[in-house]
Amino acid sequence: MSKLTLPSKPVLLRRLALAAIAALAGFFYAWALGQGTLEYYYGAAVRSMSMSWHDFIFGAFDPAGTITLDKLYGAFWLQALSVRAFGFHPWAIVLPQVIEGFVAGTAAYAAWLVSSSGAHAPGWLFPAVVAVAVAAIGISLWALLAPRAGVRAGALAAGLVSVALVPAAASASLAANSQGAFDTPFESARTAESVEQAAHVVATFNVAAPQSLGSNTPYVLAAQTVVLPSLVIYDSGLEALPIGRLTGTIPSPTLGQLQADIRAGRFHLVWIATDADPRLKWIATHCTQITKRFYDCVPANAG
Repeated sequence: MSKLTLPSKPVLLRRLALAAIAALAGFFYAWALGQGTLEYYYGAAVRSMSMSWHDFIFGAFDPAGTITLDKLYGAFWLQALSVRAFGFHPWAIVLPQVIEGFVAGTAAYAAWLVSSSGAHAPGWLFPAVVAVAVAAIGISLWALLAPRAGVRAGALAAGLVSVALVPAAASASLAANSQGAFDTPFESARTAESVEQAAHVVATFNVAAPQSLGSNTPYVLAAQTVVLPSLVIYDSGLEALPIGRLTGTIPSPTLGQLQADIRAGRFHLVWIATDADPRLKWIATHCTQITKRFYDCVPANAG
């Protein structure tokens, strides 16, 4: 009959240390999980991706799947799956990152702290992997730079240092400004002000306003840049058309496409920040101005 053996005191202490680290990591990663405002552009994309498998696969910004994100393929898949499972809530968007940080941190500490035996990985495995990775990078750089030292080596070293320091500095900047993972670090005051102005427009105008104007259209509105469409999609999950895409300067949709959409009644309301762009200048001169920045376009305006 086998006897129940208790772990030795050093092993028990290490496991208790791991449990304490895991509890603290989980607590701090999940702190204020549902509080704060997320970056509307990426939040809107996550909502769109959670509503359609087509949008999910292609990383679409809008529910119609006409614009893809400016990120690597699959960048927000976990967030979209979380929203699909738990519903659209800020905490559901952030939850995968909480789990990722918790698992990565505790796994690293587990490999370092927990000594094992038999078929289990030994405690020195994690630092050994890190050391081998650092050595491999060093050898590769030495092989690359040995023929040419000097300025090139200094430039590459500066680049590597910046790659290592920029994420840390960005994180520190967000933390200092009480921002979160979906906010943009080092964002200029002008950009932040534009986002706040657009948020104020949504708060005062709201997405129900088109119905009061008889605008029962596929698109709630069209707007210069993705700022206002991001807020509309994030807030309601309804479709909104960004003119000029991310920056407002990209030549899509073209003037001809906008005119065709107006003739087809795909949208009536248009929000314009400036009419410097020829497409927006055409809207400003052919559609009916209803507020300082909103215009009402009907099929007759496009001929």
